[in-house]
Amino acid sequence: MCDWDDYDEDKLLELEGLGQFLLEEKDDGTYNLEFVNAYMKNHDGTYPDFVIKHVVIPSEYDGKTITSLSAYDFNGEDPGGADEVLSITVPDTVREISNLFEDFTAIENVTLPDSVERLTGMTFRYCYNLKHVTLSRNITEMGGHVFEWCGNLEEITLPEGLKKIGNGCFEYCRSLKEFRIPKSLTEIGNRCFDYTEHLARFEVDEENPAFRAIDGDLYSKDGKTLIKYAQGKEQEVFEVPEGVERIAVCALNARDSLDGENEHLRAIVLASTVETIEELDIWGEFYEEPRANDAYPDYVEIGNIHGLPMLMKM
Repeated sequence: MCDWDDYDEDKLLELEGLGQFLLEEKDDGTYNLEFVNAYMKNHDGTYPDFVIKHVVIPSEYDGKTITSLSAYDFNGEDPGGADEVLSITVPDTVREISNLFEDFTAIENVTLPDSVERLTGMTFRYCYNLKHVTLSRNITEMGGHVFEWCGNLEEITLPEGLKKIGNGCFEYCRSLKEFRIPKSLTEIGNRCFDYTEHLARFEVDEENPAFRAIDGDLYSKDGKTLIKYAQGKEQEVFEVPEGVERIAVCALNARDSLDGENEHLRAIVLASTVETIEELDIWGEFYEEPRANDAYPDYVEIGNIHGLPMLMKM
């Protein structure tokens, strides 16, 4: 993205069906198109009452090939008119997208061309009404927080060839129910599935070298690390399997952070093999001394998260 000091009214370009944008030359001689505004200026420099509903991005401008896309976001400000845009058409020359759809709250469906290889920044964050996304078949990386707060995203298919998804990538995707991990995906960032309270099942390709699913929960391939409990499951007690040594950051985040509710889960039982529990959550704590728990007399309570007791056998 261009720095704030680089913004100059004389540098802004306009096209019907696109709005205002900037072009920034890249090292390879191609160009990044930075979407600035969905409003089209009047000749007197003012803005009309309407915004562009369907943004159409060209594959080139003035003979300059566009291979990456971004969106203006200075101090948290959104591209003007973003909340009224209904669709964005991405050309098949684009290989990387960063922040382009962030805060485009009205968009419901997105299809990316197969030319796209990387999604970086927070490409779809706060797309509250986004329900369906068709990803490029050639995408290899999705950065941190790409789909954060896409609360109506019901499903997503990760293509074979995807290798990495970053921190918080699907955080607060509250409508996801299942999540399938392809053979190629070998890196998942911290807090990737936080507060996905309806996510009831992980599935992992049997040939994946890094991850496996056990009873619908996500683990490392060797079963020694619990990566994420599928918090939408219908069970009252979750027993961490024997052999698990490490519980990853917020893997036991099993309640919705907004209302603290979980329809089914009542307690978490830790395996005797657990050696490390990484950051619980700002709503979790460990006690200085174990406590008795009347509901589970054969266990001691060592802490809680969102009010759910964490238990160990006596």
